[in-house]
Amino acid sequence: MIRVKTAVLHGIEGQEVSVEVDLKNGLPGLIVIGLGDTVVKEATERIKGAIINSGYHYPHGKIIVNLAPADLRKRGSHMELAVAIGILGATGQVNLSRGRNCAFFGELSLSGEILPIKGLVPLTYGLKNRGKYIIPRGNYYEKDLIQGEILPFSSLKAVCAYLNYGEKEDIPDSSLDDELERDSLDFADVHGQEQLKRAALISAAGHHPMLMVGSPGTGKTMVARRIPSLLGEMSQKEMVETGIVYSVLAKKSGSTRPFREPYYRISQSALTGGGQIPLPGEISLAHNGVLFLDELGEYDNKVLNALRTPIEDKKISISRQGDVYTFPCDFLLIAAANPCKCGYLGDDRHKCTCTAAEIENYKKKLAGPLANRIDINIFVPNIDYDAYRHDKGLSTEEMLEVIERARLAQERRYKDLDISYNSQLQSAMIDKYCKLSEDCERVLKEAYDKFKLNPRTCEKVIKLARTIADIEGKEDIELSHIMESLSYRSIENLYGGD
Repeated sequence: MIRVKTAVLHGIEGQEVSVEVDLKNGLPGLIVIGLGDTVVKEATERIKGAIINSGYHYPHGKIIVNLAPADLRKRGSHMELAVAIGILGATGQVNLSRGRNCAFFGELSLSGEILPIKGLVPLTYGLKNRGKYIIPRGNYYEKDLIQGEILPFSSLKAVCAYLNYGEKEDIPDSSLDDELERDSLDFADVHGQEQLKRAALISAAGHHPMLMVGSPGTGKTMVARRIPSLLGEMSQKEMVETGIVYSVLAKKSGSTRPFREPYYRISQSALTGGGQIPLPGEISLAHNGVLFLDELGEYDNKVLNALRTPIEDKKISISRQGDVYTFPCDFLLIAAANPCKCGYLGDDRHKCTCTAAEIENYKKKLAGPLANRIDINIFVPNIDYDAYRHDKGLSTEEMLEVIERARLAQERRYKDLDISYNSQLQSAMIDKYCKLSEDCERVLKEAYDKFKLNPRTCEKVIKLARTIADIEGKEDIELSHIMESLSYRSIENLYGGD
């Protein structure tokens, strides 16, 4: 009996599988046991064709393939290479001594070509003892996310040549960032919206969700697309976490932070993840980056409701047939909306055509499911010609200098805690890390009654003030920080309310 190592996916987690191959006397045929799905069972003819068309002998007797452990469901075509190598090893056509510490991943074509697969990164992390990985050449761009020696091959014949004679294929010259085109987006291109840029700076510094409300063309999307550049470079750990999600969906990530902008008609399962065999959704693709919800007022309330728990838990769990699939979703939420249905309420260049009832209904929509989870609300006005043409304001580099100061302050403050940002402070931590003077307490109490705040929103005001203080290099929260924080709090302020 021959044993070959591979792995299977459960959600975005890899789990090790041993492919055991045994040859028996009896009617010719390949029997696969061990809870393999339809794709696994249909692979038998592809494996046979790949072996024969690669110039090797396919045994005429009975072939039994056991996928262990037996109680683990196995899905996917990526185990075909491992099964083929097991059969060739059992018939003595390849020497598996060189492959003793190897794991095999790849789908086979009838010609013997090894095709790219989904989920290579989490598959490799599911192995107990990491060594060498025999992978499809088309997956080599994921090499920077994998720990261990990567050996890419384009065909079954090439893998056998390596196992028998040590022959390797040329290494492709590619990486994740080579595969992706990145636009250079700088805040210096955003003219005349310095108040909005300051809100974006505060949002990025403390990881505070933000809602921008303004008429079309005022720069909301332009600002949103530049916010990932304010979040700093991803660590290797973050790149791997993000790369795992993208690998499962056969998408390419990179070293820059994700920016996801789903269409407002997106379904709940596409946004949060789901399906008969659950896969990550847009919120997981935004992990360690930005989720931008444009036209927030047009989203279905059920879809927005589904975001409330993931925003706080930084993960989402989906149950299917007794199994629980958990996907990460630690993202910075940035949203944008028009002030009314027609989009021109409060715009001094266009007349609003909405009725009072339509405006009120639209305001209620924005003040709906996500309102208590958003820390910064800001109205984005139109700008005049001179500001548009001549007011360049802060660049991304200049904003990053300020943000870095705030990040270092948070890093020092929370070095013994499992948090990184002010927005992550729990209720029990606020009194310790966000001490308020008597004046701050007095103003906050007045605002609590005036704006009809609740404990959750009041805590958000305090945490946001903590970030503003960090940006200004202040150890203590001052009255001006509380006042600025309160200016971002009320939805009514977006419509010129008191």
